[in-house]
Amino acid sequence: MNILKMSSHIPDGAEQTRPTPSVRELFARQLLQNTHIHDEPHLEQVILDNKAARLKGDVPLPSVGIIGAGMAGLYSAMLLQDLGIQYHILEANKERIGGRIYTYKFPKQVANGEPYPYVDLGAMRFPKISIMDRLLSDQPWSLFSKLEKAGHKVPTVPYHLSNDNNIRYYNGKRIYASDTLTGDPLYFSDTKNGGQGTAVPDQYCMVPYTDILYKEYDKFADEMSEDFNAGFNKLLDADNNSTRAYLHKRLFPQTAINFFETMETGTGLYDMAFSETIMDYFDFSGSEWLAIEGGSEVMVQNILKTLKPDTIEQGTIVSKISQKVVDEKVKGLDVHIIGQDTPRTYDHVISTGTLASLRTMDLNGLSLSHNKRLAIRTLNYDHSVKITLAFNKRWWEDSTFMKGKPIFGGTTSTDLPVRNIVYPSYGNHVEGASGILIVSYTWAQDASRIGSLVGDDGGEKLLIQICMKNLAEVHDIEVSVLNEMLVDFKCWDWYNDNYSMGAFALYSPAQFTQLFPSVTKPTPDGRFHLAGEATSVHHAWVIGSLNSAYRAVDHVLMVEGLDDLRLKLRENWGFIDECEDPYYSLRDSSAGCFVDPNHIKETTKKLKVAHVDNATPKLIYNALLKKPTHKTTAAVIGGLSR
Repeated sequence: MNILKMSSHIPDGAEQTRPTPSVRELFARQLLQNTHIHDEPHLEQVILDNKAARLKGDVPLPSVGIIGAGMAGLYSAMLLQDLGIQYHILEANKERIGGRIYTYKFPKQVANGEPYPYVDLGAMRFPKISIMDRLLSDQPWSLFSKLEKAGHKVPTVPYHLSNDNNIRYYNGKRIYASDTLTGDPLYFSDTKNGGQGTAVPDQYCMVPYTDILYKEYDKFADEMSEDFNAGFNKLLDADNNSTRAYLHKRLFPQTAINFFETMETGTGLYDMAFSETIMDYFDFSGSEWLAIEGGSEVMVQNILKTLKPDTIEQGTIVSKISQKVVDEKVKGLDVHIIGQDTPRTYDHVISTGTLASLRTMDLNGLSLSHNKRLAIRTLNYDHSVKITLAFNKRWWEDSTFMKGKPIFGGTTSTDLPVRNIVYPSYGNHVEGASGILIVSYTWAQDASRIGSLVGDDGGEKLLIQICMKNLAEVHDIEVSVLNEMLVDFKCWDWYNDNYSMGAFALYSPAQFTQLFPSVTKPTPDGRFHLAGEATSVHHAWVIGSLNSAYRAVDHVLMVEGLDDLRLKLRENWGFIDECEDPYYSLRDSSAGCFVDPNHIKETTKKLKVAHVDNATPKLIYNALLKKPTHKTTAAVIGGLSR
């Protein structure tokens, strides 16, 4: 069956299955088309041989081993189960399932029966934008829609990214999110620090910094809207630079660049790829965000309810993956587990854990390409730490206690060690809601320093003292008053977690252009597949986990020559919004991961397959590259924080 010919009967409304492409997707699509990867020179022949074998006789469906029961692993299982393919999940963590979806519930004696006694130590907020459609839209193929149809609705509440009474506390100066940034109220300028050369040149501080910085970002929108290919080449070149290096090339002084970084994000994140900054700027400019009521683990638990029993095995730590060779032919993959003499054998393996966890396994028997080995070793993961305090009441929502400035959700930011204080968006105005507060949410170097105190009793005791002092200073409250209300705390450092060894992927300069293509491809035998947010163009977000899982499952089907099931995948689960390397699709249109260009919104004519210039007409670029509305108040501070 030719997968390009869609059936007229589409059970889940797949005529609307193509999400609107994002800037990040367009970047990846153009990159993959321009990058001719020959890491897997034998894969095409494997696909053709498997197709021929299926035409000749009754070849059984493959078995798939999934390593990791995080979102990518669980979603892979959902897809495979729907397609009737046998799967088994091996999860190292014997205590819980969900990976970096981790909702911590405070003990009953701490919560004292109060509602909302939890905190999300991992993913906690989801922007309601088009690239998240596969996760939370009302499209019939979204994860939330699938779960609701199965009788397991995921309840959501609005997530307040900002509140007018959120505090901005820098250089010992306090303002509120609703206040203007005009006139340098936070005292970063030379004028307010003793004169020229003492701090940041006045021209960068006396006006809202976004008026200056975002003009640089908007130039990419202007250039790509006018001539996408020329603009893309500039973005491609910019990927070789960090944000810091790029801005320096644009003749900004380092003092101004440090100021911008302090306002925008975590300490040191301007050393990451400039392409990441630009794509986040356009892709995540939406204003509506959601949180999952009951914590993000509700999503995980609801997925588990849809999976067959006994398909997840916890406490299984994989030590080695190798080819199973019979009569000089690869017949499957052997997965070796610590403490077990006999390996598990699968036709395919989808590894969904972090690349750091993959490094703990012996992969010598997989014949990985140089670039894939390099990517597994070097792709950058950011550091992230959350410190959560449990108080006996939500004092920050008390108007009298807060001197007429109560806070309901949003984030307070500061240059003190805690950096970001996140107030719960759930339970607002609910009588007796638990007083759970993320007193510190940090990334990059800020997280590395705070994280050094996480994990031992003495270090955490000191850390809580620091956090309490910072909290009191920011809110202008006596620390002794807050200490009287403190009941418990929870510290979590994702880099010190045995199973993740990192928070989320955040590419360093040139890693997108040089290494990303390699992590999207199977091994030469077509049997080993990488999934997980780090291997998606949307890394660092749950949607990246879902998209990568879809891609990996589609690769299993592609390698096996199961075009009928590839069609079913698209009919039931929509089209992936990450384009495949045309190394396959241009040679054999039924071999590559096909994204039907006729499902791109606003396209008015039939288009040829697998050519970026045709599949993404200029009208799409213009719609995608719409410049975000720039705020001039202090609410904009921390705008690029994840």
